[in-house]
Amino acid sequence: MSPLTSTPLVLVDMDGVLVDLEAAFWDAFETAHPAGPRRTDGDRTVFRIDEQLDPQWRDAVRSIMAAPGFFGGLRPVPGAVEALDEMLDEGWDVRICTAPLLHNPTCASDKLASLARHFGQRWAERAVITKDKTLVRGDVLIDDKPVVNGDWTPVWKHVVFAATYNQAAPSPYRMTGWASWRQTLTPLLGRTAA
Repeated sequence: MSPLTSTPLVLVDMDGVLVDLEAAFWDAFETAHPAGPRRTDGDRTVFRIDEQLDPQWRDAVRSIMAAPGFFGGLRPVPGAVEALDEMLDEGWDVRICTAPLLHNPTCASDKLASLARHFGQRWAERAVITKDKTLVRGDVLIDDKPVVNGDWTPVWKHVVFAATYNQAAPSPYRMTGWASWRQTLTPLLGRTAA
């Protein structure tokens, strides 16, 4: 629990956890490069999309991800909207904790707009956008990145949101999808399931 209250403070990553970054990327990539690789050609055991394909495609990948508006078109992962709303309804403090892609000039504003459109304005107002998530206080961070590091030792526990590229993540806490949020988080936070 937060050191100031008994209310759990849950931090939730956005890309790959709340919204489907991979699907949006591959839709755009396959449209822009119809003779190029397909989503089944990438090495999905690698976290970063720009490293999943042969190096000759790296600039093309980065160009798509840097396009203004790209992050505004990401769609919610099934069950994400409902799970966040349920956590709030149960009295938990939930914040979106997402990193901007610095070479995309509209990434941060697109993420806020996407949250407002798909999750509701209250979620855009609960967003923390930072390159270093270790600076943000919380009890848990739900994130698909295999290892979340930064300048500080985090005060939160890393709950890995399962994906093909994070199977070897060192955190002992895993969530396989939004349907299992209660089973994963309630015992971790010392709560009882509703």
